[in-house]
Order: sequence, then C-alpha cells, then structure tokens
Amino acid sequence: MKNFYSFMRYIALLAILALLCNVAWQQTAHAQCTNATSFGTVTLPTAGGTATINCNYAGEYGTWNGAVSGTVYVFTSTIATDFLTIRSGTPTGPVVAFGTQPITWISAFTGAVYVHVNTDPACGTASACRNITATVPFGCLNTTSYGSQTLPAAPGSFPTITCNFAGEYGTWSGAQVGKKYIFTSTIATDYLTVHTGSYDGPVVAYGTQPLTWNSSYTGTVYVHVNTNSSCGTAGTCRDIAAYIPVPNDFCTAAIPISCGTPVTGSTVGATSDSALGSCATGSGVTPNNGIWYVLGGASGATTISLCGSSYDTKLHVYSGSCAALTCIASNDDFCGLQSQVSFTAAAGTTYYVLVNGFGSATGSFTLNATCSQTPPCAQTPVTNTYTNSTAVAIPTGPGVVTSTITINNALAKITDVNLTTFITHTNCADLDITLTSPEGTVVTITTDNGGVNDNLFNGTVWDDDADPGNTPPFAAATNAAFNWVVDRAYTNLLTATPLVPEEAMGAFLGENPNGTWTLTISDDLSANGGNLSS
Repeated sequence: MKNFYSFMRYIALLAILALLCNVAWQQTAHAQCTNATSFGTVTLPTAGGTATINCNYAGEYGTWNGAVSGTVYVFTSTIATDFLTIRSGTPTGPVVAFGTQPITWISAFTGAVYVHVNTDPACGTASACRNITATVPFGCLNTTSYGSQTLPAAPGSFPTITCNFAGEYGTWSGAQVGKKYIFTSTIATDYLTVHTGSYDGPVVAYGTQPLTWNSSYTGTVYVHVNTNSSCGTAGTCRDIAAYIPVPNDFCTAAIPISCGTPVTGSTVGATSDSALGSCATGSGVTPNNGIWYVLGGASGATTISLCGSSYDTKLHVYSGSCAALTCIASNDDFCGLQSQVSFTAAAGTTYYVLVNGFGSATGSFTLNATCSQTPPCAQTPVTNTYTNSTAVAIPTGPGVVTSTITINNALAKITDVNLTTFITHTNCADLDITLTSPEGTVVTITTDNGGVNDNLFNGTVWDDDADPGNTPPFAAATNAAFNWVVDRAYTNLLTATPLVPEEAMGAFLGENPNGTWTLTISDDLSANGGNLSS
C-alpha cells in the first residue's frame, strides 16, 4: 500500500510538471510574436545613424535590410508599451530578440531581419500608427563583465582593472558630476566605450585610448574594451586605468603667471614629461611628472624659484610653442632639494615653466617669478590684437553668458584698451555688458542702452577716445557727448561705432594685461535673444 501511495504521488508530480511545462511553453510562445501582414521596408543604419518605418500597425511586421554581424541595434516604438519581436532571414525565421521596447540587439547575423510589432507579449493588435526606429549607437557594447573598481575622487590616484580582455566590460563606481576622467589601456590601439547606468545604458564617451570623459553623471559606469572601432575582440590581457587629470598637466593647458605674484600648487597626479628629453642648459636634465605655467610680459633679468616647496623639485623653462619647445634653463637642486633658475627674458617672448620633481617625487610647491623689467622708456610700445571667434548664443533673458580671451605674451603694463564687439540682438536695451581684466577690475561697457533698436553693437569699437570733445567719466548725460553709449542717438539695424563705454576703460591702465579677460553679457528681459560672434 505504501508503495502504491508513493507511485500515485509520483504520477501527480509528473502531471504538475507537465502542466507547468505547458504553461511555460505557452508563455514562451506568446512572448515571441509572428504577424502575417507586412508593412514598410528600410535599410538598417550604420554607426550613429537612425532609420524609421512610419505608421506600422500593431499586428504587422517591417522588413529591415542590411543587418551586420557584431553591430548593436536599438529598436524603439513611439508607443511606450509596444512589444517587438525580431526574426532573422525570413518573416517566420529564428527569433533573435524580443521584448517591450526599447530592445537592444547585438547582431550575430548578416542580412535582412523582420521586426514584428504588437501591443503586448500576448501579441495584441491595434490599427493605430506607431513609428518604429532603429539606431546604431556610437561605441561598442560587450556582454561579458570582468572586474570592478572605484573611480578616483581627485588627481593622484590611478585605480586599475587588470587583465581585461577586448570584448569585455569593467564596472566603475563613483562617477561624479563635473569631474573629468581619463581612461587608458596598456594596449595603445584599444577602443573604449563608456556606458552609464547599466552595461548597455547610454553611451557618454567613446574612442581610441586615452579616452577623456567630462562627466555630467553621478553613479556607476561601464567601460567596454575592444581592439578597434569595429568592436573587435581579443583574448589577451590589457590593464584599464582611470585618473583625474591635473588641470595644467599639459603645456597646451598652461596657467598664466605674472612677475611678482607667487602661485601655489601640487604636482600630485601629474603625468610624465620625460618625452621632452634632456635639457641642454642647466642641471635639470630630463623632466619628470610635472605641471605647466606660462610667463608673459617679462623682460630683462628674470628668476623663477621653487625655494620653500615641500618636496624634491626640478624646474625647466622653455621658449617657443607647445608644439616646438626649446629649453633655455633648468635646475635640480639650488636651495636644498628645491630648484631655481635665472635667465634674461626678451620682451614680447612667451616662456613656458614646467614644475616637476626628481625621479617620481611629487608634492606641493610655491612658484615665484621675479623680473627686473626693462624700463618702460626703453621699450617700444606694442599694439596687440586678441580675438575670440567662438560664437556664444545669448539666451532670452534673464540669462548671462561669458566669452574669454587669455593673453600670455604682452608687455607688463597696459597703456590703452579698446574693445570691438560683434553682437546681434533684438532690443539692445535688454543688454548689460561688462569687461573684467585678469586683475579683477570690472568696467561697465553698457547697461540698458539702445532702446528697442536691433543689432546696434554688431561691429562696435569701444574706445575711451571716441568722443574727443568730452573726457570720460562724464559728469552727466549731455547732448555734447554724442558718442557716449548712454547718450548716443541710435538708428535701428545700424551699427553704432565708435562708442565711448559707459565707464572708462582707463581703469585698466597700469595693470598687467597677461591672463584671462572676461566679457560678460547679461540679457535682463525675456522674449529677445541674440548671438556674440566675436
């Protein structure tokens, strides 16, 4: 009898398992739809492109030609709940992907595919238009995970995932908004793709290593490693590292310094500059990990010193350009383990200063340049023109935009400043414009002048001397001061030039012009916008 009950329990268990398998089969069958009606034919896009079949109904399929093996395709519908089934080869061929849109499909097939559109996993139909779009995102998408690390919080740290294969992705936590990250591989030609949120999330950066990503995201990112932009794979080890660069780690990002104004900094996290080779002048020989400054406006006997710094320093000074540097002075140990160089600076010459360390030494420093300037009476006045031609949109107000120009090769004192603006804007009275010098002096160019006239300052030369009969600052608005921006008679769409600014730019006289100048434009009313072209 006991054996009979055991047998019956076994039979019941088999019946339950059969029922479950039948339910699972039915669910699987429903989760892969096949529609009989065809509508629309299009060719799948290449990297960065999109293609769309407009007005598919739920219950139809579209024909998509040109699938390429190894390519990532993302299919979407304009109906958020639509269920898509992708079949390869024929409309009833093997299912290669299915699910509620959007669907990401990594193709292992070359040829035509067929995208069946339904309202739900039960293969529902509806005679209402929806647009089906296929996108090939830039970058690569791998499905195999290997390794995890935390991104650095500051320069000086180089976390690494060791022995990634090409065809894998690593998980990197701790990304922060506003940080710049650089990802590197020990294989020089490797191609990296950064996805956010999930391994197949949005692509935020891609390219051959080293790959720079300016983060606007907080959270975890996934770095996919491939041999090339075609998403090649290789079963060989490469180490993937991430670091936050020092802002002036490279010559092209050198920070301006001035004679007589000490600056402090740190070389922690700086990369090596040994590729510059040995300096033929002084004891600094080959530079190591360092950061860059640029000295302009020096003339005569000049000394640059790191004395009092906290680590074993080296110091190199170059002339020329970042693309073609010539070492003119270098030093290892001058004041203990710290460095100092002296040289005769030529007026009008730009000098690049590399603060670095002995061996792998890095640390905090104080940099001081002292200059015995050639007397002004012995200098020939030089007129230099500097332009920023990067266009900046001026939004409808309230809104503020800025445009900057960095000067590093001017003489040490300002004797005159003129400004030219190319601004198109409706209702110029909406605009408040100021100019700020590297030393922080702010001069108001115009506030709320020009009435409802348009494009008045498109080519305007701002010059304190534009109204020779009146000397700024003016005591009050007078008709005699007809070129003063406050009192000028304006004509719509006619550039007003020259103009005397609202406040005198004579406030800049005697200052050192080297450094960053900032033009600030504020649109203080809504409805009108414009553009600063130069």
